[in-house]
Amino acid sequence: LEIERNALRNAYFGDTHIHTRYSFDAYLMGTRATPDDAYAFAKGDMLQHPSGFEMKMKKPLDFLSVTDHAFYLGAMREAAEGSGPLSQLELGRVARSIKDPADSRAAFAAALGYVVSSQDREVDILDDKEVARSAWQDIIESAERHNDPGNFTTFIGYEYTAGGPEFENL
Repeated sequence: LEIERNALRNAYFGDTHIHTRYSFDAYLMGTRATPDDAYAFAKGDMLQHPSGFEMKMKKPLDFLSVTDHAFYLGAMREAAEGSGPLSQLELGRVARSIKDPADSRAAFAAALGYVVSSQDREVDILDDKEVARSAWQDIIESAERHNDPGNFTTFIGYEYTAGGPEFENL
């Protein structure tokens, strides 16, 4: 049975909300996959789950958007694996030593404690613009590498999470 394709009536399947190692929460929960890994997985490649088993989709997706959190973009990865100022923080040591869910929760709590007062303003040490810029550039370049018009579509995106003094969301 041959099905006639109609570009105006075909269903396409994908995901518009996926995090990689650049999202602070995903990193602290064990995610080490890169944007390239996410796109390859969506297109049908095997991916190693953080707990050690291999995963593969039964059917590849038609589209994907890597939407890491803009908040602390790349900061946890840099603290744990980098060589810059964030890697010198105690949080980097904590993130490097995560072995189980209790360690992840402790690291998450520690990350939220890095807003400090400096004279008359608050300074968020983890809000490193250079680290975020580098992570964002990698996300963009990965999406561009994997975009294959007519076969697989990538969207460049991020997750915006509004926060305040108590991290309340809109």
